[in-house]
Amino acid sequence: FKYWDASFLPVLKKLSVAYKEKYKESPIAESLMSQVKEIEVGYEEYLLTASGKKQAPEIKLKNPEGKLMTLSSLRGKVVLIDFWASWCGPCRRENPNVVAMYNKYKDKGFTVFSVSLDKDADAWKRAIQSDGLVWKNHVSDLLMWDTPLTQTYGFSSIPYTVLVNREGKIIGTNLRGESLEQKLKEVL
Repeated sequence: FKYWDASFLPVLKKLSVAYKEKYKESPIAESLMSQVKEIEVGYEEYLLTASGKKQAPEIKLKNPEGKLMTLSSLRGKVVLIDFWASWCGPCRRENPNVVAMYNKYKDKGFTVFSVSLDKDADAWKRAIQSDGLVWKNHVSDLLMWDTPLTQTYGFSSIPYTVLVNREGKIIGTNLRGESLEQKLKEVL
């Protein structure tokens, strides 16, 4: 929605209603209304997220050593929740950028909470080591795509990130590279 003009939404709604009135029995009319509703709900969700009013749902999982870690324990810091996996090529290519942001902003109250969608604990641990993911906040339930976090956080592909402010509120999603750094400069 970053480059989407919200003034189009009322036009889309009027268009779908007019189409439905003219073609009452058309499955296309029903589909159009449904798609416009999805856009509207998505836009409202985006506004809520971007406003910093939505609390980040708790994540409580074990780290590679089996110790339970929670997202809420990081309150007071700006946290990048990074959903990734050792088997995910795009994730592994993005890891150097995440490491660079961590190293650049860790002394200003920024940290990373890495949530792995791995199934193989050894592969997960090797990837942490080989990619130089030096922060301490690594967790996984080792359920891959069966993790309930995909539903909780509403994502279907990785890498996927959620930026959380010091109060635990979501202030951005799917930020990477330059857009992540810009947001970090803004909040730190």
